[in-house]
Amino acid sequence: MFTRATRQPSKLRLALAGPSGSGKTYTALAIATALSEKVALIDTEYGSSALYADRFVFDRCVLETFSPEGYVAAIHAAEQAGYGVIIIDSLSHAWMGRGGMLEQVDAATSGGKNSRLAWKDATPAHNALVDAMVRSPVHIIATLRAKTEYALDHDDKGKVITRRVGLASVQKEGLEYEFDLCGELDLEHRLTLSKSRAPDLAGKVIASPGADLAATLKVWLEASGGLGSTSKLTAAVSTAVATTEDKAVRERGRATIRAAKTAEQLDALVPTIKKLPEGDRRVVRPEWGKRKTELAKSMRAAGTRR
Repeated sequence: MFTRATRQPSKLRLALAGPSGSGKTYTALAIATALSEKVALIDTEYGSSALYADRFVFDRCVLETFSPEGYVAAIHAAEQAGYGVIIIDSLSHAWMGRGGMLEQVDAATSGGKNSRLAWKDATPAHNALVDAMVRSPVHIIATLRAKTEYALDHDDKGKVITRRVGLASVQKEGLEYEFDLCGELDLEHRLTLSKSRAPDLAGKVIASPGADLAATLKVWLEASGGLGSTSKLTAAVSTAVATTEDKAVRERGRATIRAAKTAEQLDALVPTIKKLPEGDRRVVRPEWGKRKTELAKSMRAAGTRR
């Protein structure tokens, strides 16, 4: 009846949630195109994915209405066409969009059906969508809109206050259980992995995730064998996190250079730049030269005005 559990190669189930402007579509495409040469995108955002067609190679299907049945049909069509990754952008519309779950229930209750029966009739279609994602033989990346969530709390004086507690995905509660990894993107394009079945990735914060994260996920997805098979994944995660930290260091360096108001302030940064690792110096030096030129032009313009 029981057999020894072993890791088997698997397909990605990734949910990316975030507010408008956090880079959900871009991030999904960056990860997907690093995982496979054949990417299908189910577009519910009125064709906005085409804005990235100059950066990524992918095919898309634009949905006009957002019933769960429409999503399922698109998923199966992508599978049959041989795509390696399916991006659902976004899954939130199956819940709150035109023809989605909430609209179906509202229409039923407006027609005289009580709420309980309306939900009972609509739920099987949503369950079928979840089943199509979970059972798909290809990688699935779903984006989710997010809204700010608040809760009532008390301050140190006992006064009732409203406190922001985070972001809530716009979808049916509990949907995160169906994904192997769930992450939240912020407006700085940082991905915080709030759920991960890959223990080495749990809780990690990754700046501008893309090919680096895809490479790490690929190691985990293709892993097989027993308890000794995780070392490669650990090494890959360390590389991805180190890359994220490098990006943060370089961005702080660029920001410091851009903040220099005079040539003297800029020159004072040279000793610090020289101490940076060679890779960081190569990134930061052009920013220093650009700022130097800008300040020189500004000084010449000021002299002309005088």
